[in-house]
Amino acid sequence: MLDGRLNRRNTCVALLTACLLMGAIAAYAEIIAPQSRPWRVGICGGWTVGYLGVLAHHGMPAERILEEEILDRKRLAQYDCIIVGQRRQRDYEAWRPLEEYVRQGGTLLTEVQPVPTNAAIPGKRLAPGRLPNVRFESSLSPIVEGLDFNRVIVMASRAGAAIIPDGDSGTTVLARCTYDGIDAKTRERVDDHFLDEEGGKHPGRGAPVLLMRHLDRGILVWSGCPIGYSLSLQGDQFAPILINLLQYLSKGEIHSRFHTGAMPRERLLTANLDAFAPVAEATEATASPPAASAPPPVYQTLESDLAADEDFWIYGTLEPEEQAAVLLGYSGEADAVRLSLAGDRMTLERVEGGKSSLVASAILHQPVRSGNELLMRKRGQLLICYLDGKRVLSACPSVSLAGSVLCHGLGECGVQPSAEVYFADDFMREEGSSSDWETVSGRWTDVVTTGAADKGANPFKYMGTSDRRAIATTGYWFWQDYAAEVSVQATSAAGSGLLFYYQDVDNYYLLRLSHSRDSSEALVELLRRSQGQNEILAQAPVNTIYGQWCKLGVRASGDMLVAQVDGVPVLQSTDAYSGHGAVGLYAEGGAAIFDDVAVRPWQAIYSSDRDVTALWHKSSDQWEQLADGTISGNGKALLPYKSQADSYMSVPVKVGAAQAAGVYMRYSGESKLYLAALVRQNPTMVLRLYCADGKRDEVLAEVPVAGSPDSWHEIGFTARGALLTVALDGRPAIQLADAGPQIGGVGLYARGNVPAQFRAPKAHALVETAAMVDQFTPDFAGIIDRHTWAGRPGAWHPEHAELNRFWHSGYFPGPVALLAGVHPLGEEHTATHLYLSERDRPTAGYEVIAERVWAQGQLLVRLLRQGTEVERASVAVHPDKPYLLSLHREGGSIWAEVDGQAAVAINGEPGNPALCHLGVSNGGQKLVAEDLAVYSPWARNYTFMDAPTDWVEHTGTWEVTNRWSCSPQWTWFCGYNGSGPAEVSSKLEVAGDMELSFYVAPRMMPTPDGKTYEQLRDVHIGICGGANGAADGYLIKVGDNRNRLTTIERKGIEVRRSSFTLPQLAIHNDWTQLGVRKRGATIQLLYWGHVVMEYTDPEPLESGRVSLGTDNNGIIIPRLTVYGHIVTPPTDPLGLPAG
Repeated sequence: MLDGRLNRRNTCVALLTACLLMGAIAAYAEIIAPQSRPWRVGICGGWTVGYLGVLAHHGMPAERILEEEILDRKRLAQYDCIIVGQRRQRDYEAWRPLEEYVRQGGTLLTEVQPVPTNAAIPGKRLAPGRLPNVRFESSLSPIVEGLDFNRVIVMASRAGAAIIPDGDSGTTVLARCTYDGIDAKTRERVDDHFLDEEGGKHPGRGAPVLLMRHLDRGILVWSGCPIGYSLSLQGDQFAPILINLLQYLSKGEIHSRFHTGAMPRERLLTANLDAFAPVAEATEATASPPAASAPPPVYQTLESDLAADEDFWIYGTLEPEEQAAVLLGYSGEADAVRLSLAGDRMTLERVEGGKSSLVASAILHQPVRSGNELLMRKRGQLLICYLDGKRVLSACPSVSLAGSVLCHGLGECGVQPSAEVYFADDFMREEGSSSDWETVSGRWTDVVTTGAADKGANPFKYMGTSDRRAIATTGYWFWQDYAAEVSVQATSAAGSGLLFYYQDVDNYYLLRLSHSRDSSEALVELLRRSQGQNEILAQAPVNTIYGQWCKLGVRASGDMLVAQVDGVPVLQSTDAYSGHGAVGLYAEGGAAIFDDVAVRPWQAIYSSDRDVTALWHKSSDQWEQLADGTISGNGKALLPYKSQADSYMSVPVKVGAAQAAGVYMRYSGESKLYLAALVRQNPTMVLRLYCADGKRDEVLAEVPVAGSPDSWHEIGFTARGALLTVALDGRPAIQLADAGPQIGGVGLYARGNVPAQFRAPKAHALVETAAMVDQFTPDFAGIIDRHTWAGRPGAWHPEHAELNRFWHSGYFPGPVALLAGVHPLGEEHTATHLYLSERDRPTAGYEVIAERVWAQGQLLVRLLRQGTEVERASVAVHPDKPYLLSLHREGGSIWAEVDGQAAVAINGEPGNPALCHLGVSNGGQKLVAEDLAVYSPWARNYTFMDAPTDWVEHTGTWEVTNRWSCSPQWTWFCGYNGSGPAEVSSKLEVAGDMELSFYVAPRMMPTPDGKTYEQLRDVHIGICGGANGAADGYLIKVGDNRNRLTTIERKGIEVRRSSFTLPQLAIHNDWTQLGVRKRGATIQLLYWGHVVMEYTDPEPLESGRVSLGTDNNGIIIPRLTVYGHIVTPPTDPLGLPAG
């Protein structure tokens, strides 16, 4: 090691000479050399996050050193470079191990205190004081090559020092003081002795504040100004010299491996995943409409040339003749679909080749009359007809509806196009700007938290107040088939809720939460208000605490209604009244606060759609619904909806005397489909999963089924991305990843001479359940935030022995997806590697390699297991265009995707919890770290930009508020209590091995005498807790008893004690990273990734809630991430009994 460092120094001297011969290089101009050995860079002291952030931004090695390690010579020797921010220890004993480290061949960058000895840097020491500004000095050193020597770096009034080196000491001056750029007021706070070097010998020349000297076998760089402070809070003015230093000492082996140029959000592939969503292929259903003929007499044309895949509403009011008709898909009198309304009957007919056949009819409660309102909705191939707001008839005509829409007997009529609904509002808007919300009743106001709107985690909310009912709405009457949710906090309201299918103040649906102030019990109700009268459709008690945040959600598709509280389905109902309308917010008998409104498409089977005789698209007439509700059929019967990518369908099946029966998924014709079916093999059966994708027709999997073909079995088929899961009688039977069809319809299948039987099928679209682990950098994040918790680069750390390979800091033992946007950055060829393995052991697990020649239209993708290739595929890509590469694991399936399409996959892999780390390499080419994304349902990441609906407050106050009384404009999530404990715990539970990682800082707390204190102490972390919070599980009290010790408690009893305390240096602006790791029976406390305390429990707790807290103090939490098996209740939205 020492010889290597000696050789490195000699090479660096040669490098210096070469640079002098070549002339100046640009700032950040890279010296790149192949890596020959491991490299480690350690950082400690105050304001270290600036250094950590800059190096993370460039993809360079950096790790935090514990404060006590800086005095340990053996520990120092493990690092090739050490960066030391300002320290409290300022005497010789604090300096001696650092100097010895340099003399033995290390590289040291240290700030201000302690000042190097005269032996280390011979020269005159100027008295410490308040510095002026700083400017880089032009010299012969490559450390400053390419820097802007005219740029003034703001440092005025910061505490610092200076050394005037002896002329023959071989010390190089890299930067000097300057009084340029200082206004008169600031000049009064700056000391004068940092000007006129050497007592007037060089008038006007500022004192040296950044020096470099070769000391024996190492390099010493000393700064008399606080570089760490500047990097942390002021920007990257010192970043070039830091990057150049590391390149210099490593002979170019340490260089920037992340792309650091501007990359707008719209160019990041992981920020635009919708662009990779599968699109249904053009079929007869999406074909252009035929040329329209002239309308028949008495008909008027409402819309011409509608394509078959266009959805729309037809509306009108019956005229005095009290009969009406509508023609759809009209291209001439010989071909159309006709709806007739006369007397007490509504009739739907299909006209083909001039011949009319009945599709469906309905008898009305009373004859139609003038003024009746008719609504007719086309949804895929399904037609739904409403009269005066109530659904009367639904049917699938099983013919193309491309063409014109005509009507007669209707006034005030028209066609309203309909599209999928997307809406979101976090109420972040400028004062006085327009709002999407219309006040119907009550008083509605924006609620602004303390601080500036552009400097806070969640600055805006919306509040409704009324003694009776406060209602605010957004959207349109024709919105339909959506999932809507809102975060709500009742402050004084007796009830609060979410409106949907809103038509007017007397006609809407409401999910209402009625609160009890005295207990955790509340009543959730699903009700319909019709003509001013309320009717409760379903209700149930729920556990919520009055005054705390919760999330209310509804999923509404036609007459299928599902209510959710905190993401869990609690109520289900069907209702034949209006299946369309806007959304709204509701407060009753007081005030409630709302946030995070989201509406997105959701499609489910209508309850009435189970009658396949009229409502499904059938391949034969051998489908019928029997008197007991059983469906009997042969052939195929498809739901007449638009194609879906991620869907679920389940149905009880009895094969009986048929040959096979089951469920279609992603059906786009006989050549593109998945089929899960029970197949008779006398006298038993098998469950078979079959795929056709235009290139293959094969059985993907087959499992035996107990019982005879005359037994009923429920088949449940889930398709989410490339992962297919088939359950039999509620238990998973087949799960595998496949690169087959991505989108299509769902339906029933039967084959044989005798029909099979089915009961009450259920089907619905799936919503995303995996959480994004590393969010994009929030707009409000300051410089110090971007260096620590905000943004993606800080999550990735280079492997010491292979700096081109990066490992994510998270823990991923379960389902996970790693996505990488790979961009052409001037290279002709790249080889991108994604890993799911053990940390620093890439060949222990799985690896995906994507080899790309950017000018070509093909990408070679290979999947390796333990270093051996098991699958490969060639994938078509766009030449010279970026592409999205991803690696996925769920269950025993491992697969890779390119641009959202599965390319290679292996299934049936044994579970290995040791393969819990994600890695990435671009083969030496630069990575765009901001375009690396991780998704997992076994992780939750909180930056509290949304309302804290996943959390329960036990004690103290928890809110978004300011950190500093001196700068109240900055706000984050905070818990505080000046006279007792403050604790918050998760509603979700985590089971098994887990990790909890978060950033924390102290809040400035008031004292009785009107002053403030700021202390990072008494930070409480809980895991495996219960309803009472951390008292039911493990509680780690970090810096307990006013930072005198650290303890671990188990169910309230102390089981371990440590002398570890929290460093207080630079806490005013800095962030500190803490964490807890549980592996088996061992609990570990982490400080900046270092294990500083652990306890092994002879009777370990296995699961529970996580919690955070403090005692007689305040803590700020900008980010918290939980890793592990997130235990969630079943979330099948159609799994509840109706009502």
